[in-house]
Amino acid sequence: MRNARLAVIALVLSLVTSLQVRAKDKGFESQFLEITMGGIVMSPDVKPELRLHLANKSQRTLWVAVRFEPPAPNAACEQSHQIDTKQEGQFTCALESLVAEADHAATVKVFGDSGMTEQLETTSTSMRPKKKEVEAMQEWLEATRLPKTYESILLREDKVGLGTMMMGAFASGGGRLVVTPDGLEHVTKKKTVKVSAAQVRHVQVQSLGQGVNADWVVVDYEDAGTPKKLMLQGSVLKGGPAVLPRVQASLQAMLRRPGTTASSPGSVPGTAADASLQADIRATLQKLEAGTGSDCQLKLESAEASTPGRSKRYTDLSPESKKTIDDALQGDRMRFEIWRGTSCGVAVAYEVWLLRSPDGGTDVSATRLD
Repeated sequence: MRNARLAVIALVLSLVTSLQVRAKDKGFESQFLEITMGGIVMSPDVKPELRLHLANKSQRTLWVAVRFEPPAPNAACEQSHQIDTKQEGQFTCALESLVAEADHAATVKVFGDSGMTEQLETTSTSMRPKKKEVEAMQEWLEATRLPKTYESILLREDKVGLGTMMMGAFASGGGRLVVTPDGLEHVTKKKTVKVSAAQVRHVQVQSLGQGVNADWVVVDYEDAGTPKKLMLQGSVLKGGPAVLPRVQASLQAMLRRPGTTASSPGSVPGTAADASLQADIRATLQKLEAGTGSDCQLKLESAEASTPGRSKRYTDLSPESKKTIDDALQGDRMRFEIWRGTSCGVAVAYEVWLLRSPDGGTDVSATRLD
C-alpha cells in the first residue's frame, strides 16, 4: 500500500456554505486518480464531514471505493462510486466530533469493473488538523447557532464615509448587533436598524478603506424593491475586529434557515425527483457551486428532462461506459435532467444524472454547464 499525507494548507471560510480545513494532493500517488479537493467541511445545518473529491485521469471508467478512518469517537465509513473518464466523484464521511492532532485517514481502492473484482490499485491519504484549526472550526460552528448577540459593532448604511475609511475600525458609533433566524437588528442610543432575513439577498466581505482593518461585512438587501446595503465591522477600541468572521458566519446561518429568500427549498418545478432526492440534488449542486469559488447561495428555479444526445459528458464517455448508461436508461434506472438557477445574480445550469442503485437509493452526479 502506498501512503501519502494530505498537507493542510488553509482555513477557508466560505460565506455561503461551509468552513473548510482544506488540503491538496501533495504526495498522492495514483496511476488513475488525482485529488481535486480534500479536507474537513462544516455547514450550519449538517454535521462536520470529511470530504474527498477524486478525479479520473485515466482513459477508462473506474469504480472507486474509499474507506475513511477518522479518530475516535468517530466511526469509520465507506463509500463507492463509478467515475467516468475526465469526471470526478465525491466521497464523504460524517463526523460526530472534531479531533485535533490526530490522523484522519482514507484508503482508496480502484477497480476496473462494476462488481469490484478487478482491483487495479490501492493507495491512501490522510490529514491531521492542528489544534488552532479545530478551535477555529468550533468557534465558527458556534457562531452559526442562532440567535447571537455582538457588542460594539459599527454599522454604516449604503456607503462608508471618508472619516470611516481613514480611521477604519477606530471609528465611533458601535452598537449591539443581534442576529436571529428571522433577521438582524442593530441598536445604538440614537437609532435601531432592522432587516428581515427575507429581505437579504447577499452577504460578503469587502475591503472598503484603509486602516487597521479595512474589511467589512456587507449585507445586500431590498427594501420595498429598492436595493440597499449595510456595512458591519467590529470596533478596535472595544476589541471588535476579531469578531468579524463570527458576525459573517451568523449572518450566513440566518440566510440558510427555512423560509428565507436565500435558502428557501420549496419544490423545483420540472424534476421527477421526490422531496428527499431533491434535497440531495440541491446539496450536490451547492457543493459544486462552492467549488467554483462562488460565495453566493445557489438559487434553483427549474428543472427539465434531458437526453444523452444533449450531453457532452455522455459524448466523451468510452463505448463501454455508454453501453452501461444506455442499459440503465432502457431499464428505467437512470434519468438525465437539466437544473437551472442563479448564483450571484448570474444564470447557471447543471446537468444532473440520477442512477438508481441496487440498494434502492439513487446516486446523484452533476456537471456545471458553461
